[in-house]
Amino acid sequence: MQKLAMSIILLLTFSSCATMINGEDQDIQIKSETPHAKIFVDGKFIGEDQVMAHLSRKSDHVVEIKKTGFEDQKIELHKHAQVEWVVFDACFNWFGLLIDGPSGAWNEFDEKEIVVELAKKQQL
Repeated sequence: MQKLAMSIILLLTFSSCATMINGEDQDIQIKSETPHAKIFVDGKFIGEDQVMAHLSRKSDHVVEIKKTGFEDQKIELHKHAQVEWVVFDACFNWFGLLIDGPSGAWNEFDEKEIVVELAKKQQL
């Protein structure tokens, strides 16, 4: 009985490689070249000028940079699956399919850093 329990624990421990290596979040550096610009992710204020955003790999995100007197800038971050993790789990680690996929660990964003300079609004 102990061997069975230990085998199950080992299987669960080593079954989600993408989750252990990638994690469920990805760090994205967001920087505004325009001083005192406010940075929002998915509508929530997260900082000013320069921030490190910890974004869930489970879903897409919208980054907005705003400052009064300047045109707002919106950047959409789209997740996509890293094929190598999907293939690895499908071929060698079927239990990982149940953990890595739903956790978002297979996914990544192409952007590692976002640098934006806002344009001044045109006066009428």
